[in-house]
Amino acid sequence: MSSGCIFAKTEISEVLFQLRKEYELVLGLRSVTSKKNNMLMKNYSRMSILAVSGWLEDSFDELFNISIDKLEKSEHQNEIHEITNRIHSFSYGGHVARGIMLAFGIHGLEYIEA
Repeated sequence: MSSGCIFAKTEISEVLFQLRKEYELVLGLRSVTSKKNNMLMKNYSRMSILAVSGWLEDSFDELFNISIDKLEKSEHQNEIHEITNRIHSFSYGGHVARGIMLAFGIHGLEYIEA
């Protein structure tokens, strides 16, 4: 999603800016066919939430993939791969927290185990 840069703010900012422009355009026309405009405004809000969620999901994937490359033990790499595959469709649950702990806390564990 982002061109090699984790949390590329410009990427999500551009998407949200465009959605906001469309939202405000509909807001300005609110007096005309208000039922349809209200539906459009809700849909733009929903699209914004989906855009941010997708951006966060992709950013977590990038973070975990960078961490996987730095880990020395294949069982830890495999476990983070499995967690990364479970982070999708708003099914974050404990997967993100577990992935972060493994990806960044495991370096210390590997040092102690060595």
